[in-house]
Amino acid sequence: MGIYQGCVVLAFRQADASAAVIAEYSGLIFAALFGYYLFNESLDIYTSMGILLIIVPIALQAWQGKRQ
Repeated sequence: MGIYQGCVVLAFRQADASAAVIAEYSGLIFAALFGYYLFNESLDIYTSMGILLIIVPIALQAWQGKRQ
């Protein structure tokens, strides 16, 4: 098992799963930004929509959890 996988397993054991998932999926945003700035890659509409379909529900769930 790699270092990253070990850290993810520890995060899911010690933290609330919804908080760990938000941190896990934020990697999509950073990967897109790194690809854009380092490799001059642009996102197509399908990739952008896929990222939004993953990130928006998780962000809404976290926002609602903080309100309660």
